[in-house]
Amino acid sequence: MTARPRMALALLALALSACLFAAPVEAQTASPQAAGDQAEEAARSATQDDEEGFWEGIVSSFVDFFGGDSGEAGAEEEPGGNPDKPAREKSGTAADGDARNPGPEEARKPGAAAVSTEVVSRQPNRHRSPQHSEAGGGDITPGHVHRATADLVSEIGILRKAMNVDGSPDKAPVLEHRSQVHVYAKSLEVMEKTARLQRRLGMIPADVGHMPVGPVSQDDLHRGVRAIIEELRRVKRQMVVNEEIEPAPLADGKTSSLVYRNLAHASLLLDGLVGRPTSANDLYRHMLRIHHEMLLVAAELGVSLDLDPPTVEGGKETVAVAQQVVRAANKVINLQSSLGMDASRPPRFALEEVTPADVFDATNFLLAELARIKAHLDVRLPGKGPLEARNKTTADVFARVLLVIRNLDIMSNAAEGAG
Repeated sequence: MTARPRMALALLALALSACLFAAPVEAQTASPQAAGDQAEEAARSATQDDEEGFWEGIVSSFVDFFGGDSGEAGAEEEPGGNPDKPAREKSGTAADGDARNPGPEEARKPGAAAVSTEVVSRQPNRHRSPQHSEAGGGDITPGHVHRATADLVSEIGILRKAMNVDGSPDKAPVLEHRSQVHVYAKSLEVMEKTARLQRRLGMIPADVGHMPVGPVSQDDLHRGVRAIIEELRRVKRQMVVNEEIEPAPLADGKTSSLVYRNLAHASLLLDGLVGRPTSANDLYRHMLRIHHEMLLVAAELGVSLDLDPPTVEGGKETVAVAQQVVRAANKVINLQSSLGMDASRPPRFALEEVTPADVFDATNFLLAELARIKAHLDVRLPGKGPLEARNKTTADVFARVLLVIRNLDIMSNAAEGAG
């Protein structure tokens, strides 16, 4: 309502009140009362004051209702205000009013009062790159681990492209009866090659780690593979490679054997980045790691192991080393039976056209089975990580495998005697 109608209503209310009060006032002026009637006059004056206050209250209500400072008018003039409260007075500080009752637009300004963003924060950021929403620790399945290994292979592919590594090794075969502990051992192999690549680039290498001191869960495997991926991404940042992978989908029906194959393929792909294939030095270092794991088991059984490998005359071919590793694998399974364990199945190794990488893979079986024995005996001490080995030959590796076989016999005899 405009100012003129509001003023007219106010004047009308005042006129009505004036008419009502006129008669008593005139009578009071024309006929003065004697002193004895003063009490009656005082009472009449009090009644007059009450009537005036009553009508003045009505007039004030008319003005407040139709005046320019009503809540309705304030809501029309200031969209950001609160229609349930009177609008702030013109003489008030605008900043104070904004801080008390910020409007929708004001709330979005940097200087506005704090506004809850709980609902907004729950909305997905559609500008981010797609990321896996991994399940919690207790919900990790072989499918989650397999997807992580697929992402790992993709990350290696980007680095091979950036470093102009041509060609690709044959796909690793699926090896049956591979369990979670075998997968863990293979992941250490991949992490070790990742660290080797980092050293080649002058970076601080990743910590390879060691075999677990207890049962291996799917969460352990998933965390280990994700750690390798992060190290490879660190390599990408070092090389200023901005290409990102397309995350692999989650699929059902995956097994530890399929996860193992992906890790084996990743290991072969890393050889091109490292600049060389698996060597006799790598095999010798791995046999030293196996030796230290056996020392922990022997201490629990209360026996001493031989420390010096036998002397080997002449050179040895890689296939001869692989044959002795197969013997050692069967010996470790015999030790498990002597300890009353659920023994693993004997592995199947192809002994034709054997490469050092094949031998390294076979020694992973020994490392994993020793970890199972340690878990059975509740041996909580970790084995040693990668050790140094230089200028080693295939014959040196052959001698080390013979030492492992001899010490496995010693531990089996001790286990049978204790049983």
